[in-house]
Amino acid sequence: NVFAADDDTPLRKPIPRRQGKVDESYLHLHDTMERMVRAHDEACAEIGITNALVTLQEEGEVMSEDQWAMVTHLVLTQMSYKKAHREFGAKADEAVSKEFRQLHMRDTMEPMKKEDLTPEQRRAALETVCTVRQKVRNDPDSLKGRQCVNGSKQRGTIPAEETASPTVNMNSVILTAAVEAHEERDVAVCDLPGAYLSVDMDEMGEEHVHMILRGRMAELMAMTAPAVYRDYISVDGRGNKVLYVRLKKALYGLLKSALLFYRKLWGDLSSLGFEINPYDPCVANKMVDGSQMTVCWHVDDLKLSHADASKVTEVIEWLKGEYGDLRVSRGKTHEYLGMTLDYSSPGKVKVGMTDFTMAMIEDFPDDLGQFVETPASDSLFTVRPDGKRVLLGEERASIFHRFVAKLLFLACRARRDIRVPVAFLSTRVKAPDQDDWGKLRRVLKYLKRNPSLPLTLEIEDMSAITWWVDASHAVHGDCKGHTGGVMSMGKGAFMDQCNKQKFNTRSTTESELVAVDEVMPKMIWAMHFLQGQGFETKTELHQDNMSTVRLEVNGKRSSGQRTRHLNIKYFFVTDQIEQGWLRVSYCPTDKMIADINTKPLQGALFKQMRAAVQNCPVDLPPENSLCPAVAVCNAIASHLTKLQECVGRSLVGRSGEAR
Repeated sequence: NVFAADDDTPLRKPIPRRQGKVDESYLHLHDTMERMVRAHDEACAEIGITNALVTLQEEGEVMSEDQWAMVTHLVLTQMSYKKAHREFGAKADEAVSKEFRQLHMRDTMEPMKKEDLTPEQRRAALETVCTVRQKVRNDPDSLKGRQCVNGSKQRGTIPAEETASPTVNMNSVILTAAVEAHEERDVAVCDLPGAYLSVDMDEMGEEHVHMILRGRMAELMAMTAPAVYRDYISVDGRGNKVLYVRLKKALYGLLKSALLFYRKLWGDLSSLGFEINPYDPCVANKMVDGSQMTVCWHVDDLKLSHADASKVTEVIEWLKGEYGDLRVSRGKTHEYLGMTLDYSSPGKVKVGMTDFTMAMIEDFPDDLGQFVETPASDSLFTVRPDGKRVLLGEERASIFHRFVAKLLFLACRARRDIRVPVAFLSTRVKAPDQDDWGKLRRVLKYLKRNPSLPLTLEIEDMSAITWWVDASHAVHGDCKGHTGGVMSMGKGAFMDQCNKQKFNTRSTTESELVAVDEVMPKMIWAMHFLQGQGFETKTELHQDNMSTVRLEVNGKRSSGQRTRHLNIKYFFVTDQIEQGWLRVSYCPTDKMIADINTKPLQGALFKQMRAAVQNCPVDLPPENSLCPAVAVCNAIASHLTKLQECVGRSLVGRSGEAR
């Protein structure tokens, strides 16, 4: 809003001043933005481009000034009303008026006389935030207005627990999806548009919240329904028109909007006879014609399932009556919370994130070259001493942080086979070095081999939960261990855990005992969650250390001089065994599936463990091997790599690609 891109005349607003002097950082940012915009316009003109679309996914991280300038010019097609009015005039007014008409038709607000409000109420009135989004660049007819409210004044006046709403646990989504596949239920996914505006704040017993519309916003609101709003327009001390309103619906921007919508949605489902799972407040169940119907939701994104498709349709139609037109997905494949849930194969659900994975690979700034067979080398946990480390620059460090966050998002959902390197890289984001960059690059090179590999889950016995828990002793640079855990109910890893242990241990036995204690909360939660879903289960824990098994089964009775220092809390598992729901048994090391989450495995062992957690073939072929040219090039590069030590001049690049 500080300059115009279509001419050379800056449109400066009153600029920040400190002790009468202009804030230099503000002017520097202005100059940077102006320079970037002009450079981009010149570049577009040279190659004849009149419309450009750039997508950046910064995930909330702080960007450099150059990045901010580029985003402002190319990406943020959403602008303030004032800027939109300067650029598009009546078209901007029309877009905002359309939004106001929708709010009026949904009975969102009630006009108030200024004199009927106390001075405290007027001071507490929230400012309106009106933005205009341009769906198609340089197309004034594509403008869309959005009316929100600035709820920052509410901070400190509302308890913290009242400003956030629960969302469904990702493990709940995975487990319910596996149950749906096992029982061959009909599944639907739907989105509730304008969800917050369905919440009547008066019915929810909320205190009155007032909002103020100023200047042109007040005029446009009055023009929407003159008989309703015109008489309530007043003038402030500066001579500007103002309109005070009381919010009747949970407008976007209020601190409590999300929680109020959660309470309304849950109240509506409860009125239909649904009951909340005690271990996830966003999963509800109901028995319909002898079969269970399950609903889980993340804010306004719902997943419903039942054995009878007509019963799912009935609930969807009821939701339409309560919330208006829904965006509904029916069939065997659904997009839900960034994942593709594929129920096409009977008894199986495939959790995929192909587009997300491909986008990561394509967006990485370095050429990845040839793919690799494993996501990490044996030296994954090796870190150079501080004096020999080469830290990444600010820009690369930001890219590193962003890609590690994306990998973590992927590993927690569809790709359990990259857990170890992602867990390690997550500990390196504060001060990454060149070695860390190389380790990140290797994970992406591995994903390049099979970017569309899904997590395939099959339930073989609804009453049997099996856990494998293992630990690697003193593998990190500070000699701390690494915990790994995998849970299954048949084929594939339904849940898992992979983390650096919090403190040092003195033996492998102690490391594995600590690992069980760290995984135990998930083991207990899984048992109780499935119980809340109506399934009685028994849990079996596999471990490959007999000393650890004896300590867990016998507690202090098997504790000798070498283990007397262990805190009693690590025999918590003993108490769980005595309760009867848990059994511990020995598992040979070569069958310990959790090994894939404790160390960077290689070769045939990695392939075997990957097949177990992803439920895929052991000899999984690379996807791009389907292209003959790629297969030939990879074969030549591999052959030359083996021969390079026998020739005088290497014909192979550092990444193993043939020159």
